[in-house]
Amino acid sequence: GVGCRVARTRSELDWGEGLIYQEVVAGRPASVSVISDGKEARALAANEQLIGESWTGAAGFRYCGNITPLEPHPESDIAGMAEGIVSRLGLVGSNGVDFLLTEEGAVVVEVNCRFQGSLDSVQCATGVNLFQAHLNSFRGVLPERPAIICSAGRAILYASRPLKIKERLLFPWTADVPRPGSRAERGDPFISVLARGSNREEVVSRLRERGDLVRKALH
Repeated sequence: GVGCRVARTRSELDWGEGLIYQEVVAGRPASVSVISDGKEARALAANEQLIGESWTGAAGFRYCGNITPLEPHPESDIAGMAEGIVSRLGLVGSNGVDFLLTEEGAVVVEVNCRFQGSLDSVQCATGVNLFQAHLNSFRGVLPERPAIICSAGRAILYASRPLKIKERLLFPWTADVPRPGSRAERGDPFISVLARGSNREEVVSRLRERGDLVRKALH
């Protein structure tokens, strides 16, 4: 979501930047994590995307994490849609499809041919080792659609001011931990926090609490 903005008139587009533009669509951001072998595809989980959440320090269209599974489940079968898209593209390994869930149905935003930011929440919520599933797919072995065993989430924290990390942040529920001596400018992502729980509300509450603990430790 870096650098994304809404252009309401043609004059607001600077054609010298080599822009990619899309129609603005109002909806709930979601994604589906998929493993594929070039012919078939298997959806592992549908995820809520966290976009521009102020409690993470993000704004606008900045991606700031995921909650797995997507709650409540949408009426449209985005898992099936994602499987169809990935298999038709002939992709192999771990892939993701991003959606916006609108009143008229699901709208595809993009396909990510790589490990996705939802990796931590998907592994925790399903118990599936995504790296092993990725390797297995190159041998034509795909997992079954897994059962959801819990709700899980990852939130990316953004710096509200310039930061210098003086010492290692030793929390058991963090990821992407910066090295001591590293710096983050205002608006830069600097660490991720992880949480699990019995439902979405519990996971978001724990992510917010842990985000506050990290910021207090920095102060």
